[in-house]
Amino acid sequence: MIDISKTNPNNRVYKVMSVILGGILIITGIVNLSIINLLIGILLLFYSTYNKKVFLLPDGLVSTYTGFLFKQTDKYDLKSVKEVDIIIHGSKGILFFMKDEFARKVEVDNKQIDEINLFLKKHTDIKVKIKPQ
Repeated sequence: MIDISKTNPNNRVYKVMSVILGGILIITGIVNLSIINLLIGILLLFYSTYNKKVFLLPDGLVSTYTGFLFKQTDKYDLKSVKEVDIIIHGSKGILFFMKDEFARKVEVDNKQIDEINLFLKKHTDIKVKIKPQ
């Protein structure tokens, strides 16, 4: 299992700022009876709890979405994937898991591309194409 979630180094800062700003907007929305401030504050607090993780397993991609009062898991089966196109673009890599007429796009850090390529060659018989851009 490989965690291929795209990480943002400033993510923790954004979440803390959204909690602070959301709390301020909720308080001012209650004091001033402003529904707009209240709704935006609630949305910012909701954003601070949102988290997305993507894992590459031998049988498929598993995406988990968690947040306040919900948890969702999606699975993208690799058995019907014909090929994986990896496009290197700057400091990130973009993976396209190609099925017949559909594709699943996943962004990863460039450091993980070799590890993902080896994992796919070891556990599957999917054709992998790496294209620098």
